[in-house]
Amino acid sequence: MRLISYLLLCCNLIAIEKSFEGKIVEIINGDTCVIQVQKQRTNADGIKTKIEKWTEKITIQLYGVSAPKGKQPFAAEAKKEFSKLVLNKEMFVEMISANKKIVFCILTTHEEWQLAYPTSVNRTIVAQGMAWHDSKTTSKDTKLDKEQKEAQAAKRGLWAAKDPVAPWLWKTQ
Repeated sequence: MRLISYLLLCCNLIAIEKSFEGKIVEIINGDTCVIQVQKQRTNADGIKTKIEKWTEKITIQLYGVSAPKGKQPFAAEAKKEFSKLVLNKEMFVEMISANKKIVFCILTTHEEWQLAYPTSVNRTIVAQGMAWHDSKTTSKDTKLDKEQKEAQAAKRGLWAAKDPVAPWLWKTQ
């Protein structure tokens, strides 16, 4: 059963472009959600036909970001703020990588996507103090690092706590 699920996910990922758009339909935690994407059908001659909106669901996680999860302090607040930003909204997704369960991406609103230098949802939640910049995966992302340092200095969000613990350390406690 796992092999079948893995193969189906791989087929879905091959069918979508590196960049795509969809509607966020579920929030899993402060950095992970489910997006419903449109699918374009192809007829027997290989000609693309009608587009069926919101037909496939894909779990996506914000790349370079790690929000508190589960019973970790500030997890509920992070999920609520992420929900306010993206739930039931059409978003642009730039896929960075994927594994058998999830697509790691940069997520941007339609409004931001149209600007010359859009601000991603990834940067926004770090700037709000709702998540850490996961420097293990994006060590060269100076924008995320800058956003985190500013949030820490201003004691925004989780940085208002005395000693916030990053999710990757929380798992080991």
